[in-house]
Amino acid sequence: MLDIQTEHLENHTTRLTVTVDDERVQKAMRQAARQIAKKARIPGFRPGKAPFNVVLNLYGPDYVLNEALDKLGNDVYREALDAAELEPYAPGSLEKVDPETESGLQLTFIVPKVPTVELGDYRDIRLEQEVEEITDEMVNDAMESLREGQAVIEPVERPIAIGDQVVLEHFEIVLVPQDGDEDGDEDLDDT
Repeated sequence: MLDIQTEHLENHTTRLTVTVDDERVQKAMRQAARQIAKKARIPGFRPGKAPFNVVLNLYGPDYVLNEALDKLGNDVYREALDAAELEPYAPGSLEKVDPETESGLQLTFIVPKVPTVELGDYRDIRLEQEVEEITDEMVNDAMESLREGQAVIEPVERPIAIGDQVVLEHFEIVLVPQDGDEDGDEDLDDT
């Protein structure tokens, strides 16, 4: 049986403090020791056949308890959520483990809760829509813009006229003075 205490915190979180009785902790530790014995090579014993006390002495109670908490912690967390009638919107986190309590192992979880939203009377909110008056000039401008956007540019063999698009190639000529010419007024040689 679990002893569960809930404390509501800020930011829509709840702290669950769960006390697990010693009998359940010992059972979980024995199961964890069996799993450790199956994986480990313990001298004098076949795999999985080492007794609990040998595994406990060889690996230490902290290691065995830590291995037991993998499964026990998940089971206790689910049971505590059901008992406290909490529905978290995300997985909770194990905040603290206290194995030295009088009544058993104490686990503290932080559980994120779904935020509560209170809607006001939204039916009273009205937005005035401003209808813009469309003039003939605006329609003509839009049509002209569409025509220009869809127009095809074709090369022509005539002099440039107003409204034509022109492609210019710009060349820059730099005059470098020749020997003896101080002001750079001499003609360039054809080379």
